[in-house]
Amino acid sequence: MIELVVVITLMSTVGVLVSLIVSSQMLGYVDIARRAALVDRAETSVRRMARDIRNAIPNSIRVTGDYIELVPIQDAGRYRALNSTAVNTDILDFTQKDNRFQVLGSLSSPASGSQLVIYNIGLVNSSTPVAGSNVYAAASSSTFPPSGSHVISPAGTSLTVVSDASGDFLTLGSTFQFAFASPASRFFVVKGALTYGCNLTDGTITRYSGYSLQTSQPSNGAASPLSSAPSKATLIDNVTACSFGYSNGSAQRSGLLTIQIRIADKGETVELMHQVHVNNAP
Repeated sequence: MIELVVVITLMSTVGVLVSLIVSSQMLGYVDIARRAALVDRAETSVRRMARDIRNAIPNSIRVTGDYIELVPIQDAGRYRALNSTAVNTDILDFTQKDNRFQVLGSLSSPASGSQLVIYNIGLVNSSTPVAGSNVYAAASSSTFPPSGSHVISPAGTSLTVVSDASGDFLTLGSTFQFAFASPASRFFVVKGALTYGCNLTDGTITRYSGYSLQTSQPSNGAASPLSSAPSKATLIDNVTACSFGYSNGSAQRSGLLTIQIRIADKGETVELMHQVHVNNAP
């Protein structure tokens, strides 16, 4: 009888010890899995942001507080800058208003509401976009660039692609003078702006897109145009801290955008920093 009691006691003790060891290992596994899931969510989010940032037209990135704004590229191509001996060629004239040019290569028909951007140098004066030289500003009203000219076609001006034996030709709905010729004869098709906004009140980073370009950078998700943006989606939640910083590029180096976010869930916290090199050659 005594032996049975001893055996039961020993088995109970061993069972308790085993359960403690196994439970601690299981809890450790759960903690590691939770941290891995947090890292994956954070990394996926910043990589999505980086992809949009790299797809922005040159010199269109703006950072204010917890908001990043840019103008995404829908399509791109090269325009004919010099006449050739081929039949039915059409160059883009920068000395006066023009509404038609030949595309080198092929181009899909732009979506309704699209605009054409050529050589956006993104000039600012005391943080204010300079007219005629920055997609966020109005058309030029001075002699340089020529009055009425701009780096982006007017909103509401249709863009139509017509193809024939000579190639694709892009026609604007009305004549317009672009401010500057691109050294690489490059053009971009865009449709609205895009913003990533961090809101620590509800712990989210939200992606807003498709709204019209504004002179001042929108920095309030509850106000227009962000609140009424055609597309609005939560990129990530459980955000407890965020920081965006942008260093403008120069002739010697690319721009550099730094993204830092911290997310937390059930006692676990992950902080991630990601830097994106921005090619601003227009």
